[in-house]
Amino acid sequence: MTIAPLNGGSNLRVLGGRALLVLGALDAVVQVLVVVAPHPFQGIGILGFALLPVILAYYAVLLGAIVAGIPLAIGCFWLGGVSRVVLGTVLVALTVVNTVSVTNFITREREASRAEEVRDAASGVEATKCSAARAQKIQEDAAYFVEPRKIVAIAGPYAVEFENGIRINLPPIDRPQLFHEFFYDRLLGSQVRVLLSQPSTDKLTAMCRWAGTGVTAGTAGYSQPYDGDVYLLDRKIDAAAYVDQEFPRPSRPGGNAGAPANRISRWFDAATGDRTYSTTGAKPMAGYAREGQPFSLRADPGVETRGLYLCNAPLRRPDSPEHFLSTDDACEGQEKISLLGYVSSIRDGRTPRALLRCLRTVQSPLRTGPRHLITIDVQECRDDSIEMVLGYVEG
Repeated sequence: MTIAPLNGGSNLRVLGGRALLVLGALDAVVQVLVVVAPHPFQGIGILGFALLPVILAYYAVLLGAIVAGIPLAIGCFWLGGVSRVVLGTVLVALTVVNTVSVTNFITREREASRAEEVRDAASGVEATKCSAARAQKIQEDAAYFVEPRKIVAIAGPYAVEFENGIRINLPPIDRPQLFHEFFYDRLLGSQVRVLLSQPSTDKLTAMCRWAGTGVTAGTAGYSQPYDGDVYLLDRKIDAAAYVDQEFPRPSRPGGNAGAPANRISRWFDAATGDRTYSTTGAKPMAGYAREGQPFSLRADPGVETRGLYLCNAPLRRPDSPEHFLSTDDACEGQEKISLLGYVSSIRDGRTPRALLRCLRTVQSPLRTGPRHLITIDVQECRDDSIEMVLGYVEG
């Protein structure tokens, strides 16, 4: 009986060589991925937070493959064989390429980090200068409001603008339309008192960083509205004021000189949708009925007044008049009919009501479409386009 010699060491060597080929091939595939797609997760934005475990595992595998490349290559050369030598050579080449790539990436990141630190330091110095300059400018602007100032425009959803361009935020409410109505009915042209709020140093610095570094960028052309308290007739304007129907208007002063006035009425033709205007008591045009609130104009010109004209821009197809009021003595290029009187350019106790010109959709048998509407009741312009404030009148 013949006993075969045991070749356990030889078999283990063969198995080890095969395992080394498999591991080396897998390592080579992973390292090729490093070369082809080193950063496949760039640009995914906030999704990266959800995929963070996957991303970390991916980069751990890539780095592990690079670290294992040289030991696997040495094993291939030690065991020998054409396939293993070739695989070892490939692993050495891939490992060198990826090591250089990783080193360059780390170097670039460090340089970028140092550059960012330098920029942050410079930005901090500039922001400090900017915040100091802004604080000084706020004090200068606050001096403008030592006296009551006139509101001349709406500036954003809940802000008002003054004659020198300064804008002040007012408290927001759920319905911007209410503020819009309150602005035209009470604020525009009114003299108000303003108490500016002084922003904290941190807020000033943040504002400067938001606007950009540099004192010039932080202060010149400053357009952000200020926060502050606004008082009309010594009553603070808050969100409740927008819906308060009893919010006061400037009272008519005593000792009125009694300047002659023309009382103006509005007339509506339901057939054509046209509205026209005449002095109260004048004979109405055929087919027109009185509507809306009348208002008073000065009969004679005075200080800070301008003429108010009845104009007509007749519509064609179908033919019908389109009367409107204008402070342009040429009626904005349309037909001028008559001078009704004089409207004030200042809102005060004598002329507390804003005279609004709106475009309102009218439905009539002859024509359906936008028609001019002149009113002192801002509610009549609700959901319509306010073209302009013609001036201020006595209600």
